[in-house]
Amino acid sequence: MRNLDNITAENLLRIESPELLFSFSQTEAKREYRMLAQRWHPDKHHSPQSEQVFAHIAILYKWALEKFKSGDWCEPAEKIECQKKGWQRFRLNDGSLITCKYRSHKSFELGEIWVCDNAIVFELPQNNSSFFENGRKRMHLLTFRDEPMLLEMAKYLPTIEGVHKTAASQILVICKTPDQLNLGDALGYFRSAIEPLASIGWILNGLLNIACYLEWAGLNHNSISVENVYISPLRHSVTLLGGWWYATKSGEPLSYLPETTFKNLPPDIVRTKISDRRIDLECIKHIGRKIVGTPDDTPQKFLAHVPEPIADWLTLPATESARAEYRNFKEVLFDSFGPPKFIDLNLNANLLYKE
Repeated sequence: MRNLDNITAENLLRIESPELLFSFSQTEAKREYRMLAQRWHPDKHHSPQSEQVFAHIAILYKWALEKFKSGDWCEPAEKIECQKKGWQRFRLNDGSLITCKYRSHKSFELGEIWVCDNAIVFELPQNNSSFFENGRKRMHLLTFRDEPMLLEMAKYLPTIEGVHKTAASQILVICKTPDQLNLGDALGYFRSAIEPLASIGWILNGLLNIACYLEWAGLNHNSISVENVYISPLRHSVTLLGGWWYATKSGEPLSYLPETTFKNLPPDIVRTKISDRRIDLECIKHIGRKIVGTPDDTPQKFLAHVPEPIADWLTLPATESARAEYRNFKEVLFDSFGPPKFIDLNLNANLLYKE
């Protein structure tokens, strides 16, 4: 029998299909179920999660029996106890495998993300296929006025490397380079404010540049957040690689938004539920507040360590023009830090993801 003794409650609760847990043998699956049920029974395993795990195992086993009977069993790329930290495999519908070596893995409201050196892999379950298709379509249909705009803006926008399907999910692979770091991970590295603080200049400049492009294109991203933004300290560049699942045309009705965006919506947008360019601009200001180390629920006075022009800009409501915000921010940066200069942010993937 396979060794299932060291699987944690968190890993068991994340299992969404019986194939990942049980063997492709009714006899072995029955033994495995009995062993797991005995181990996680609330009377024997005194853990706050034991009752939930026990019930989840029972549901997966019942589902396994149904799949054995119907012939719908789809053997995964790896069983749960075989998965190696830093590696993820996907078995596609055609039977082939794709493997990624990742630096970081996290869950988000629609699925899972694996951040690799040369790619970002998004996996969304089939019940989120409408979000998946919207994101894929929005990225694929990004338009540009001419070739110079294409060459310039392509550096800041996503390029799709591949789209794949498994029995239970859809996978989108986005290109990236090793120097592009997830901004959320970078903020976790610094623990509070990014240092040096003047780095807020090139990061928000990059985001406002992207916002100006979106304004020109008549698009609202609707999910500009630290988890969807990638920064390159080496090149002082910013890319918006994730979150396109929620993108809409300006003026379209809003159906769904991630919680982070919803918390930063102007009251009139909450009321009308119509997509507005201020959504992206408020999200960018929220990112700025996180960069300087201001918690979401902290009053303005806690921005005391931030130059006053920056603090004022971060707390004032966004205007309806990305270009106006961009021009204003240029002046704010000069008033806060003086003439433009290169600010070294000493961070790379090896430092960020050091064990």
